[in-house]
Amino acid sequence: MVAQGRQYLQTAWWIAVLPGFAIVLTTVSATVLAAWVRLATDPAQRWRLTLPRKRRGNRAAVPSEMIA
Repeated sequence: MVAQGRQYLQTAWWIAVLPGFAIVLTTVSATVLAAWVRLATDPAQRWRLTLPRKRRGNRAAVPSEMIA
C-alpha cells in the first residue's frame, strides 16, 4: 500500500502516509511488548518490574527554624 501510494504523494499524501504510520506503530508496539515479556520472564531481571518501596525511617530532616 505504501509503494502504491507513492505516485499520489503530491495530491493525496494520506494514501501512503497512513499505512506507513500503521507499520511504524505496529513495529514499536511489538518491540515494547517483546521487551516487557523478556523482563517478566527472566528471573534475574524481574526486579526491574517492581515499584520502589518508600523508606520509613529515613525522611529528610527539616530544620526546626523552617517549621512555622
